Amino acid sequence: MAGRDTDPERLIEDSETYLNDELTPEAIERLMDAALTDELLREFGYSDVAYLVIGNFDEPQKARLRSVRNELADRGASQFAFLLDEIGDQVWENFVVKFKIFAARVDFVVGVFEDNEGGHELELAELDRERYQQKTRVFKQDYLTVKAERSAYDAMLAHLFEIMDNRGQLYRWETEEELLELVAEHVPASRPP
Repeated sequence: MAGRDTDPERLIEDSETYLNDELTPEAIERLMDAALTDELLREFGYSDVAYLVIGNFDEPQKARLRSVRNELADRGASQFAFLLDEIGDQVWENFVVKFKIFAARVDFVVGVFEDNEGGHELELAELDRERYQQKTRVFKQDYLTVKAERSAYDAMLAHLFEIMDNRGQLYRWETEEELLELVAEHVPASRPP
């Protein structure tokens, strides 16, 4: 069954639910326009399998996120992979609301983590909620020493990595080549049953 819910009324309703407030008339107009004109939002709506790739948006980390996105999108015409800043540009003012909108609608959330930078701890903490648990795969960069590891990741991320590892949804990499191989191997190419 191809497609996912990108109906403007549902997007407005869900945005207001996550925001716990009503959207402004301007925000509603932006969302309605995007539902009609945003090419990526349309592709997302018609995709058979959709992947949200999260992590640090600073360079060079963002380049690795794009590599992961490309690896997933290259699986076929019905596969759609994206970074959150690529879709619905200028529509959602609140990043957390936008994250929840798309995390709820994708088949898989693919997290690529190299350090604490970039503010992605919020997304990883959100992914521990039951509704996201089965669809999440986390790819954590490993460091050669305990000191380097502790410098890269704080206790909150270390704890969340431990939770994901206990679920069998944490994969460790050191090079970009290893990262892409792990993504190809451990992120399903079809929707979950």
